[in-house]
Amino acid sequence: MPAYDLDHRSNDGVIDEVKSALQAKDAKLAYRQAVALNSTMSLHLVKEEQDLYAVGGEHLSPPEQGALIGQTSAKIPKEEMPWGVAYMFSRMDTQSRVGMLKAMQPGMPPEAFKGIGGIVAGAIGADGWAEVVQQVPELA
Repeated sequence: MPAYDLDHRSNDGVIDEVKSALQAKDAKLAYRQAVALNSTMSLHLVKEEQDLYAVGGEHLSPPEQGALIGQTSAKIPKEEMPWGVAYMFSRMDTQSRVGMLKAMQPGMPPEAFKGIGGIVAGAIGADGWAEVVQQVPELA
């Protein structure tokens, strides 16, 4: 867990640098920082998927997984949630998307779950969304 926390703190720092560059209207710096963030976040998400999700799936029930996701999500500022969800789901395959949504569902009210579904649909396109809805029909 400490390594994942370190990743999160590092990525938070790069996000702050992107925001600062955008506020300063420094497009070159914002672009460089965004490229760096994309690289580090992609690696981080792969590690989480391979390690944490596998362990969570083995040792936590679906309601426990949902509660944990809810606790983690509560720490993310609401204004940053949509782009974070879009970013994360755009980099997953269908199986991972479905697994994540099924883990999230028990910890969310139905209207919030549908809202997340709308963000995911926009991030992954019609074909990707059709594959997800086929396995999670309550999102249709």
